[in-house]
Amino acid sequence: MRWNHPTRGQISPVEFIPLCEASGSIQALGQWVLEQAITAAAEWNNAKPQGQQPISVAVNASSRELMTPDYADRAIALCAAAGLDLANLGIEATETDFGTASDNVAMNTEKLRAAGVVISMDDFGTGFSSLERLTRMRLDIMKIDRGFISTIVSSGDDAPIVDLAIKLGTAMSLGIIAEGVETQEQADWLVVRGCFLAQGYLYARPLPLAEFLSDWVYVEPESTWWFPTSPVRPAA
Repeated sequence: MRWNHPTRGQISPVEFIPLCEASGSIQALGQWVLEQAITAAAEWNNAKPQGQQPISVAVNASSRELMTPDYADRAIALCAAAGLDLANLGIEATETDFGTASDNVAMNTEKLRAAGVVISMDDFGTGFSSLERLTRMRLDIMKIDRGFISTIVSSGDDAPIVDLAIKLGTAMSLGIIAEGVETQEQADWLVVRGCFLAQGYLYARPLPLAEFLSDWVYVEPESTWWFPTSPVRPAA
């Protein structure tokens, strides 16, 4: 999300998303984002070159949204209306959001996952989780917070929390994505330790839609869609 303000220019979501959550307007904003993302992903899959792998999209959900009883039903219905395979939709929430004391959060995530939607824990390591809660959540993907990745400067550095998170995710049969990968050294460090998916400025900064489509979506199957110098694939 980017807010193109008429006088202040482009405003980061770091500034306005917390305000939306505090005011309750995150519900309307989140619904709009969900609709836009699902519709776009369906259009991209219909228009992609023949033989290219399916294109998936991941959408962040706040605790307020997940606490809404019909959130899962709405997401599933939107996919059906747009013609998007549910396996190509991901829903991401933070540790804190997943830990909200509401039965609806667990109900929605379980219903989405049962339908085939990929469920990810965003910013792992920054919230409040017990090992018991992690096993109870029935996740698909763990995303390691960028704050831990930023401590890796060279391939010989120690980053025990990242190393532990990778081992924990692997032991739990979770997909693991490193957030905030900005250097080749970080990518090399991760792949040696068993993390093969990443997102960050090493691969791309936020892009205008037309540039994103030309560089990442509408590419021929024989073209590589990640930086060939990095064995860590970007989590698209």
